[in-house]
Order: sequence, then C-alpha cells, then structure tokens
Amino acid sequence: MKKVRSLILFGVILFSCFSKVQAQLYLEAVGGIKELNICTCDVTEIAPIGSAGIGASQNKNPVYLDGEQVFSYDLITGNSTLLGNIVGGANNLVVAENGLIYFVGVNAAGTGSFLGVLNPVSGVFTNLGDLPIDLFSGGDLFFYNGLLYMLGGTSFVGGVYQIPIANPAATFLVFDNPNLGIGAASFYVGGVQKVFVSASNGNTEDVYELDMITGALTLVCPTIQSIFDMGAWSGLQFNACCANDAGHFQTLSLIEACADESITLNHLGDEILNPNAALSFVLVTDSTATLPTGILQISATPTFTFNASTMAVNTVYFVAAVAAPGTAGSPDWSSNCIDLSFFAKVKWNTLPTFEVVSFPSALCSNGCAEISLLFSGNFPINLSWSMDIGTENLTGVFSAYMPNEVLSICPPAGQNFPVGSFDLQFLSISDVNCACP
Repeated sequence: MKKVRSLILFGVILFSCFSKVQAQLYLEAVGGIKELNICTCDVTEIAPIGSAGIGASQNKNPVYLDGEQVFSYDLITGNSTLLGNIVGGANNLVVAENGLIYFVGVNAAGTGSFLGVLNPVSGVFTNLGDLPIDLFSGGDLFFYNGLLYMLGGTSFVGGVYQIPIANPAATFLVFDNPNLGIGAASFYVGGVQKVFVSASNGNTEDVYELDMITGALTLVCPTIQSIFDMGAWSGLQFNACCANDAGHFQTLSLIEACADESITLNHLGDEILNPNAALSFVLVTDSTATLPTGILQISATPTFTFNASTMAVNTVYFVAAVAAPGTAGSPDWSSNCIDLSFFAKVKWNTLPTFEVVSFPSALCSNGCAEISLLFSGNFPINLSWSMDIGTENLTGVFSAYMPNEVLSICPPAGQNFPVGSFDLQFLSISDVNCACP
C-alpha cells in the first residue's frame, strides 16, 4: 500500500508518517476571517468577524482591526481581546516580527495617509508621520527582509511601495502593477521568506506569490474569492509545501528473473518533484515497514540484481519509487516531504545446477557409458551434452525429473567407444525458469 501522509498544522504533528506540511494564510473575506491552505488551496472559516484589516500574532492568533480598535482573536476559546486603540481611519495592519502592529490611516487633513504603530503590550499608539501627498493605501501592509511595504497607489500609479519606518514621507514605488488586489502577507516557507498577494486575472481574484526582485507574479491558488486583506505573522516558519509524488510503475504484478540476471521495472516517469528533490528506488523485504527499515538495496534507477549474501532465491521482495529531498539514490529520510509509490513485487529464481556423482572407470568398446548426475533447480531440468565417437559427433538433451538421475550414452550402431579416455562435454542446462549456457 501507499504510505499514509499526515497533516501538520502550525508545526504540530497530528499523525506521524511521511507527511506533507500545510502552510496557512489568513484572509479577510465575505463571512469573516478565513484560513487559506496555500498547499491545497482549501479555505476554512475561522471566525465570523467583520474587520477592516487582519494580521497574525506570534502565537498564530488572528489580529484584526474593528473601527479604531485592535483585537486579538483566540483560536481556541473564540474570545477577542482588546489590544489598543488607533487614531484615524485605517483599513490595513501588519504584525512585525517584534510584535509591533503597523497601520496606514488617513491623515487628519484628509489629503493623504500616515503610518502608525501600536504596541500591543503597553497599548500605546504612535503616529510615525505622513506618507507623500496623494499617496493612499489601496491595500495591505507586509514586511520583507525587515522592510515595510504597502500595496497602494496614487491617482496615477498603483503597485508596491516601500515605506521607510523612520521617514514615511520618503515612501517610494517599487513595482508598478495595476492588477494587484488589496491583500498581502509574508512569512517563511522552507526557510525562504515569501510574499503572497491577491491579484486579478481579469475575471477572478486569485492568490499569487510576488517575486520581490522582479515583481513577477506566480499563481498559488486560483479562484479564491473576494479578498479584502491577508494576514500572517511575519516571522512564521513553515516547511515548503510538499508536492513530491513518486509516480507509478507500469505493473505491480510479480516480475521474475534468474539469480544471475537483473530485474528492471518500468516506471512511467510520472513523478512530481519539489525543487531539490529526486526520485530513488528501493528494494525491501517488507512492504509494511517504515522506511528506511528493511532496505536491502537503493538505486537511482529501477534496476536491481540478486545479492546472495543478503537475499534468498525463490523469495518475493518489494520495490518502490521514493520521491524525496536529496539526490537520486540518496534520499533525505529525515524529511517530512517523502512520497512512496505502490510496491511492485520481484523474485529471483534458483539457477539449475548439476554435479557428476560417478563416471565409469572403464568401458567396453561396444558398451554404454552410465554417468550418475545430481541435479538442483525447478524440474524438469534439461542438460545438453556432446561427445565425439569415432568419426561421429553425438549430441543430445537429457531431461531430469528428479535430483538423482543417470545419463546413459551408447555408441551408434557400427561404432565403438575409442580405446582409452573419451571427451564428454556438457553444453548447457535449463529448467522451467532459467537457462545457463
């Protein structure tokens, strides 16, 4: 069977085996605060709370703005706790890694926006200064590499702006993109800080990853819903979404070979691999054991040979493809992003053998040679032989049906065995499964 994958939420293992880590992102949407699984694109309702902006604290609880009040929502109890008040109408917030909560609101003159910060421990709100005239926050705030950014625009240009916290008036445009929505958040995925934004593709609003070097958008989750804001604690760490899929073999039916032959399984090449992952193949004794327990051989290709020191003939073994971080033939078994294919069955059969037990020490020239043989293998076993008698070359195939047999070779009519020794050659041996030249 295929290994069961477990679900990991916020780093807590619910069931242990090879797993796919699920990263989470909060959405402010119709119906309240929701949770987006960026690995599966599933959306789950968290709290039916209307808000003007959302974020998340270090303990993963959503932080939201209601009017000029900022609350923390306890995911376990469902209770909201007032963190403090802000001054001025804001429609966004972001929680920095140090816990401070930043907002962009409309300034007192109504001519533009200002940057404010709330200390949730003391409840103190501070106006840090106005942004450039006519620059309004049309969307969310997020941190990247310790710097504060905003989705916003003027009457002329919309896009991503960087806000110097110490001097908001020096805010400047980084990327121009009129298709950006109003939701944004950042956190670490696989140790790399990533930025997620909402954007329109013309018909629907989807979630994209924003490349902070080029400004390019890469689709993450299509056709979500109307997104008013996004939230995630800026320092949140998740393992990368696990897309590894080991693919399939053409057949799982038993494949047999002789002990001196290799077995190559036909993998369909339909694997899906994360970056820095590779496909390996393992030969194991037990298909129910948790890998790497019971691995006899591991390879970068689905080809295996019989090893008499660790394996037994006429025994069924199991082969699986493994998609995992690492290199081909050397997966990282400590990773939680490992996928196994279904197991295929293989077996190496005994090679037929024979041994000359006794040979006549002397023959009458017109008599027959009686040679006692001991056979092993899967009967019937065929042994081909050749002998020169006089001017003739005799050949034949002797069929053995039991371990102890006697091969009788008689000279043809009118011929005699030569005086002295004669040369008997055994050419090949075969049974129902294998042949040895």
